[in-house]
Amino acid sequence: TWRTVESPARPVDAAPAPAPALTVRHAEGQTAPLRYFRAAAQAWSTAPRFEAATGDALPGEGTVLVWLTPGPVPQAVTDWIEGGGTALFGDAATIAMPATAQTLWADEAGQPLVEGGPLGAGRVLRFIRPLAPAAMPDLLAPTFAENLRDLVSPPAPPPARVEAAAYAPTTGAAPY
Repeated sequence: TWRTVESPARPVDAAPAPAPALTVRHAEGQTAPLRYFRAAAQAWSTAPRFEAATGDALPGEGTVLVWLTPGPVPQAVTDWIEGGGTALFGDAATIAMPATAQTLWADEAGQPLVEGGPLGAGRVLRFIRPLAPAAMPDLLAPTFAENLRDLVSPPAPPPARVEAAAYAPTTGAAPY
């Protein structure tokens, strides 16, 4: 005898993650690189979350700090990162990179563009090259906004499902 039973609810596709919010801090008169970050933020969303200013005011939680001011990075910025923030530094910023730093973004030839790693509860990222098209042609590439978003977005949560083959029982154990 066949009986119809209710099927389990179909899994709901997760909503896409919101576009990252960028807060750029730059030195007085050094506004040329801002256009690349502003354009990327506009490509991510119809209502971009982008702010740029001189000074060293830190952003709120959940915002990516883009530090383009050359020279030593203030201790307050390092403390902010260790507290859980994500910061992306220009090549002229001086900061001690974590010992576990690795290349996170490379150009088509495999040459590194950005290195980074964990610092406390946060992440520190740094451009290897100057933010100028002559030194870094990827700034003008159509994939720049997508690559930048992938770089600064928080890592995805671990998967809730896995392939059964990955958890297949092993053989050769003695039976009970």
